[in-house]
Amino acid sequence: MLGELLSQNEGPCLDFKRDLAQEKAALLKLLKTVVAMANTLLLYPVKEADGHVLLGVESDPATGKPKPLGVKNPWWRTEEGLKDRLGDLMREYFDPPIDFEVQRLPESEVWAIRVHRPTVPVWAAKEAMEKGRTLFKKGDVLVRRVASTQQASHEDLERWQTQNLHLSIPSQPYATGALEKGCGFPV
Repeated sequence: MLGELLSQNEGPCLDFKRDLAQEKAALLKLLKTVVAMANTLLLYPVKEADGHVLLGVESDPATGKPKPLGVKNPWWRTEEGLKDRLGDLMREYFDPPIDFEVQRLPESEVWAIRVHRPTVPVWAAKEAMEKGRTLFKKGDVLVRRVASTQQASHEDLERWQTQNLHLSIPSQPYATGALEKGCGFPV
């Protein structure tokens, strides 16, 4: 699995993180990516596709290719330790919580978070802040566009409506834009 993922650049269903701090804001940023990835998998279903966030990997600035460096002395120590901490925050900040797995890849210090496609869109149930800056607002529905996380557009929400995946979230304006091609998703 690692070899296959490390042959790809970041995209809607693959993200690299060099490290992961223990602070709540760092974990919420990671969950923001995980939730956006899950919603994107739901928006453009690919048979048996999951998303992945690889910890201990960074993109080479010159080539964009992944460089596995490993996480040195991870604070979470075990797969269950990281999954439990992220799961607690997932239940506190997002509705409904999504299913994901944490795995240390064999013979490396690279950790994978495998994101499964949810059955309904996931939205922020609570606002998250970092040093006076908003990470996400209550009611935000997040998606991935190429290799970044953004609010879902009106078009995204309409697509879910046509798929009979109704959201019950507060009414608010959404950013516009089209999903870029990547990870097998149609444009």
